[in-house]
Amino acid sequence: MNNSISTLFSGFNRDNSLTSGLYGSLSELNSIRSGNYKRLLTKYYGDMSADTKTSSKVERKTDTFDWRKLKEQTSSSSKTTTAKQSTATSAASTSELADVKKSAETLKNSASNLLKRGKGSVFSKKEDGTYDADKIYEAVDQFVKDYNGLIDGMSKADSKLIARNANSMINSTKANSRVLSKFGITIGEDNKLSIDKDKFKASDMASVSSLFSGSGSFGYQVSTSASVINYNAQSEASKANTYTGTGSYSKNYNTGDIYSQIV
Repeated sequence: MNNSISTLFSGFNRDNSLTSGLYGSLSELNSIRSGNYKRLLTKYYGDMSADTKTSSKVERKTDTFDWRKLKEQTSSSSKTTTAKQSTATSAASTSELADVKKSAETLKNSASNLLKRGKGSVFSKKEDGTYDADKIYEAVDQFVKDYNGLIDGMSKADSKLIARNANSMINSTKANSRVLSKFGITIGEDNKLSIDKDKFKASDMASVSSLFSGSGSFGYQVSTSASVINYNAQSEASKANTYTGTGSYSKNYNTGDIYSQIV
Protein backbone atom coordinates (compact mmCIF):
# COMPACT_ATOMS: atom_id res chain seq x y z
CA MET A 1 0.00 0.00 0.00
CA ASN A 2 2.77 2.38 1.00
CA ASN A 3 4.69 1.46 -2.15
CA SER A 4 1.67 2.27 -4.29
CA ILE A 5 1.22 5.72 -2.69
CA SER A 6 4.90 6.39 -3.05
CA THR A 7 4.80 5.43 -6.67
CA LEU A 8 1.79 7.72 -7.26
CA PHE A 9 3.39 10.81 -5.78
CA SER A 10 6.78 10.05 -7.29
CA GLY A 11 5.16 10.47 -10.69
CA PHE A 12 4.04 13.98 -9.78
CA ASN A 13 7.53 14.86 -8.65
CA ARG A 14 9.09 13.76 -11.88
CA ASP A 15 6.60 15.71 -14.02
CA ASN A 16 6.79 19.36 -12.95
CA SER A 17 4.27 20.40 -15.56
CA LEU A 18 1.71 18.00 -14.21
CA THR A 19 2.33 19.19 -10.65
CA SER A 20 2.06 22.78 -11.78
CA GLY A 21 -1.10 22.01 -13.73
CA LEU A 22 -2.70 20.21 -10.82
CA TYR A 23 -1.76 23.05 -8.43
CA GLY A 24 -3.16 25.60 -10.84
CA SER A 25 -6.39 23.67 -11.21
CA LEU A 26 -6.80 23.41 -7.44
CA SER A 27 -6.17 27.16 -7.06
CA GLU A 28 -8.76 28.02 -9.68
CA LEU A 29 -11.21 25.61 -8.06
CA ASN A 30 -10.65 27.29 -4.72
CA SER A 31 -11.19 30.73 -6.31
CA ILE A 32 -14.43 29.56 -7.87
CA ARG A 33 -15.68 28.15 -4.55
CA SER A 34 -14.81 31.29 -2.61
CA GLY A 35 -16.53 33.57 -5.17
CA ASN A 36 -13.41 35.54 -6.06
CA TYR A 37 -13.44 34.24 -9.58
CA LYS A 38 -17.02 35.33 -10.09
CA ARG A 39 -16.32 38.79 -8.74
CA LEU A 40 -13.28 39.09 -10.99
CA LEU A 41 -15.24 38.11 -14.09
CA THR A 42 -18.13 40.44 -13.15
CA LYS A 43 -15.78 43.35 -12.75
CA TYR A 44 -13.92 42.58 -15.97
CA TYR A 45 -16.97 42.24 -18.18
CA GLY A 46 -18.68 45.09 -16.38
CA ASP A 47 -15.82 47.40 -17.29
CA MET A 48 -15.96 46.21 -20.88
CA SER A 49 -19.73 46.85 -21.00
CA ALA A 50 -19.28 50.36 -19.60
CA ASP A 51 -16.57 51.12 -22.15
CA THR A 52 -18.79 49.85 -24.95
CA LYS A 53 -21.75 51.97 -23.81
CA THR A 54 -19.59 55.06 -23.46
CA SER A 55 -18.08 54.51 -26.88
CA SER A 56 -21.53 53.99 -28.37
CA LYS A 57 -22.83 57.16 -26.77
CA VAL A 58 -19.90 59.17 -28.02
CA GLU A 59 -20.30 57.79 -31.51
CA ARG A 60 -24.02 58.49 -31.59
CA LYS A 61 -23.54 61.98 -30.19
CA THR A 62 -20.84 62.75 -32.66
CA ASP A 63 -22.91 61.35 -35.50
CA THR A 64 -25.96 63.43 -34.53
CA PHE A 65 -23.91 66.59 -34.16
CA ASP A 66 -22.29 66.20 -37.55
CA TRP A 67 -25.59 65.73 -39.38
CA ARG A 68 -27.29 68.55 -37.51
CA LYS A 69 -24.41 70.87 -38.22
CA LEU A 70 -24.49 69.95 -41.90
CA LYS A 71 -28.24 70.51 -42.01
CA GLU A 72 -27.94 73.91 -40.33
CA GLN A 73 -25.17 74.96 -42.69
CA THR A 74 -27.23 73.87 -45.69
CA SER A 75 -30.34 75.65 -44.38
CA SER A 76 -28.38 78.82 -43.64
CA SER A 77 -26.83 78.76 -47.08
CA SER A 78 -30.24 78.32 -48.67
CA LYS A 79 -31.74 81.23 -46.70
CA THR A 80 -28.81 83.47 -47.59
CA THR A 81 -29.14 82.61 -51.26
CA THR A 82 -32.88 83.29 -51.17
CA ALA A 83 -32.34 86.61 -49.43
CA LYS A 84 -29.78 87.67 -51.99
CA GLN A 85 -32.06 86.74 -54.84
CA SER A 86 -35.28 88.32 -53.53
CA THR A 87 -34.30 91.30 -51.34
CA ALA A 88 -35.03 94.72 -52.79
CA THR A 89 -34.51 97.94 -50.89
CA SER A 90 -35.90 101.41 -51.43
CA ALA A 91 -33.74 104.42 -52.16
CA ALA A 92 -36.22 106.69 -50.39
CA SER A 93 -36.00 107.13 -46.63
CA THR A 94 -38.84 106.08 -44.34
CA SER A 95 -39.53 109.71 -43.41
CA GLU A 96 -39.89 110.69 -47.08
CA LEU A 97 -42.20 107.78 -47.74
CA ALA A 98 -44.24 108.57 -44.62
CA ASP A 99 -44.78 112.09 -45.93
CA VAL A 100 -45.91 110.76 -49.30
CA LYS A 101 -48.26 108.27 -47.68
CA LYS A 102 -49.81 110.94 -45.46
CA SER A 103 -50.18 113.39 -48.35
CA ALA A 104 -51.79 110.71 -50.53
CA GLU A 105 -54.31 109.86 -47.80
CA THR A 106 -55.14 113.54 -47.32
CA LEU A 107 -55.73 114.07 -51.05
CA LYS A 108 -57.84 110.95 -51.26
CA ASN A 109 -60.03 112.25 -48.40
CA SER A 110 -60.54 115.65 -50.02
CA ALA A 111 -61.33 113.97 -53.35
CA SER A 112 -63.79 111.63 -51.61
CA ASN A 113 -65.48 114.67 -50.11
CA LEU A 114 -66.14 115.97 -53.62
CA LEU A 115 -67.29 112.55 -54.82
CA LYS A 116 -69.80 112.14 -52.02
CA ARG A 117 -73.45 112.14 -53.11
CA GLY A 118 -76.76 112.67 -51.37
CA LYS A 119 -77.47 115.03 -48.49
CA GLY A 120 -73.84 115.02 -47.36
CA SER A 121 -72.57 116.12 -50.77
CA VAL A 122 -71.09 119.61 -51.20
CA PHE A 123 -73.01 119.71 -54.46
CA SER A 124 -76.40 119.18 -52.84
CA LYS A 125 -78.70 122.15 -53.57
CA LYS A 126 -80.07 124.54 -51.04
CA GLU A 127 -83.76 124.95 -50.34
CA ASP A 128 -84.05 127.58 -53.06
CA GLY A 129 -82.68 125.11 -55.61
CA THR A 130 -79.30 126.79 -56.02
CA TYR A 131 -75.83 125.50 -55.25
CA ASP A 132 -73.83 126.72 -52.29
CA ALA A 133 -70.90 128.23 -54.23
CA ASP A 134 -68.97 129.11 -51.07
CA LYS A 135 -69.20 125.56 -49.74
CA ILE A 136 -68.15 124.09 -53.08
CA TYR A 137 -65.25 126.52 -53.39
CA GLU A 138 -63.94 125.59 -49.94
CA ALA A 139 -64.02 121.89 -50.84
CA VAL A 140 -62.30 122.40 -54.20
CA ASP A 141 -59.76 124.81 -52.70
CA GLN A 142 -58.86 122.15 -50.10
CA PHE A 143 -58.57 119.61 -52.92
CA VAL A 144 -56.12 121.93 -54.73
CA LYS A 145 -54.01 122.41 -51.58
CA ASP A 146 -53.87 118.66 -50.91
CA TYR A 147 -53.04 117.97 -54.55
CA ASN A 148 -50.08 120.38 -54.34
CA GLY A 149 -49.00 118.82 -51.04
CA LEU A 150 -48.74 115.41 -52.68
CA ILE A 151 -46.79 116.88 -55.60
CA ASP A 152 -44.27 118.30 -53.11
CA GLY A 153 -43.95 115.00 -51.23
CA MET A 154 -43.49 112.91 -54.36
CA SER A 155 -40.84 115.25 -55.75
CA LYS A 156 -38.73 114.72 -52.61
CA ALA A 157 -39.07 110.95 -52.40
CA ASP A 158 -36.40 109.04 -54.32
CA SER A 159 -38.62 106.27 -55.67
CA LYS A 160 -39.03 105.26 -59.28
CA LEU A 161 -42.32 103.51 -58.54
CA ILE A 162 -43.88 106.57 -56.91
CA ALA A 163 -42.48 108.86 -59.61
CA ARG A 164 -44.11 106.72 -62.31
CA ASN A 165 -47.55 106.95 -60.67
CA ALA A 166 -47.04 110.65 -59.93
CA ASN A 167 -46.48 111.25 -63.65
CA SER A 168 -49.66 109.31 -64.38
CA MET A 169 -51.66 111.59 -62.08
CA ILE A 170 -50.04 114.75 -63.49
CA ASN A 171 -50.76 113.66 -67.07
CA SER A 172 -54.38 113.02 -66.15
CA THR A 173 -54.61 116.53 -64.74
CA LYS A 174 -53.03 118.03 -67.84
CA ALA A 175 -55.52 116.18 -69.99
CA ASN A 176 -58.28 118.10 -68.16
CA SER A 177 -56.43 121.44 -68.20
CA ARG A 178 -58.84 123.15 -70.62
CA VAL A 179 -61.90 122.26 -68.59
CA LEU A 180 -60.17 123.18 -65.33
CA SER A 181 -59.15 126.57 -66.69
CA LYS A 182 -62.83 127.42 -67.38
CA PHE A 183 -63.40 127.26 -63.64
CA GLY A 184 -60.33 129.31 -62.76
CA ILE A 185 -58.05 126.31 -62.01
CA THR A 186 -54.68 126.38 -63.78
CA ILE A 187 -51.56 124.20 -63.86
CA GLY A 188 -48.17 125.78 -63.18
CA GLU A 189 -44.77 124.83 -64.56
CA ASP A 190 -44.11 122.96 -61.32
CA ASN A 191 -47.25 120.88 -62.01
CA LYS A 192 -49.07 122.44 -59.04
CA LEU A 193 -52.61 123.77 -59.23
CA SER A 194 -53.82 127.27 -58.45
CA ILE A 195 -57.41 128.46 -58.17
CA ASP A 196 -58.93 131.86 -58.86
CA LYS A 197 -61.64 132.27 -56.24
CA ASP A 198 -63.76 134.85 -58.04
CA LYS A 199 -63.66 133.07 -61.39
CA PHE A 200 -64.47 129.78 -59.76
CA LYS A 201 -67.45 131.04 -57.80
CA ALA A 202 -68.83 132.68 -60.93
CA SER A 203 -68.73 129.33 -62.78
CA ASP A 204 -71.64 126.98 -63.45
CA MET A 205 -71.65 124.72 -60.39
CA ALA A 206 -73.51 121.98 -62.24
CA SER A 207 -70.54 121.72 -64.60
CA VAL A 208 -68.12 121.82 -61.66
CA SER A 209 -70.08 118.96 -60.13
CA SER A 210 -69.66 116.93 -63.34
CA LEU A 211 -65.90 117.55 -63.24
CA PHE A 212 -65.31 116.54 -59.63
CA SER A 213 -68.03 114.05 -58.73
CA GLY A 214 -69.23 110.81 -60.24
CA SER A 215 -67.49 107.72 -61.57
CA GLY A 216 -64.92 108.51 -64.27
CA SER A 217 -64.75 112.21 -63.38
CA PHE A 218 -61.50 114.11 -62.88
CA GLY A 219 -62.05 113.98 -59.11
CA TYR A 220 -62.48 110.21 -59.33
CA GLN A 221 -59.26 109.82 -61.37
CA VAL A 222 -57.25 111.82 -58.83
CA SER A 223 -58.77 109.84 -55.94
CA THR A 224 -57.73 106.59 -57.63
CA SER A 225 -54.18 107.89 -58.27
CA ALA A 226 -53.88 108.99 -54.63
CA SER A 227 -54.90 105.49 -53.48
CA VAL A 228 -52.29 103.86 -55.72
CA ILE A 229 -49.55 106.25 -54.56
CA ASN A 230 -50.52 105.62 -50.94
CA TYR A 231 -50.08 101.89 -51.54
CA ASN A 232 -46.76 102.50 -53.31
CA ALA A 233 -45.43 104.51 -50.37
CA GLN A 234 -46.45 101.80 -47.92
CA SER A 235 -44.82 99.10 -50.05
CA GLU A 236 -41.60 101.09 -50.45
CA ALA A 237 -41.48 101.85 -46.72
CA SER A 238 -41.30 98.12 -45.96
CA LYS A 239 -38.05 97.97 -47.97
CA ALA A 240 -36.51 101.28 -46.92
CA ASN A 241 -33.35 102.03 -44.96
CA THR A 242 -31.72 98.60 -44.82
CA TYR A 243 -28.69 98.61 -42.56
CA THR A 244 -25.25 97.72 -43.90
CA GLY A 245 -22.58 95.72 -42.10
CA THR A 246 -21.06 98.96 -40.76
CA GLY A 247 -24.34 100.15 -39.25
CA SER A 248 -25.06 102.81 -41.87
CA TYR A 249 -28.10 102.93 -44.17
CA SER A 250 -27.94 101.29 -47.55
CA LYS A 251 -29.85 102.78 -50.48
CA ASN A 252 -29.31 100.18 -53.17
CA TYR A 253 -32.66 100.50 -54.91
CA ASN A 254 -33.78 97.18 -56.41
CA THR A 255 -30.29 95.72 -56.45
CA GLY A 256 -31.64 92.44 -55.15
CA ASP A 257 -28.59 92.03 -52.94
CA ILE A 258 -28.28 93.95 -49.68
CA TYR A 259 -25.14 92.00 -48.88
CA SER A 260 -23.25 93.82 -51.59
CA GLN A 261 -23.12 96.77 -49.21
CA ILE A 262 -21.33 94.88 -46.45
CA VAL A 263 -17.65 95.79 -46.11
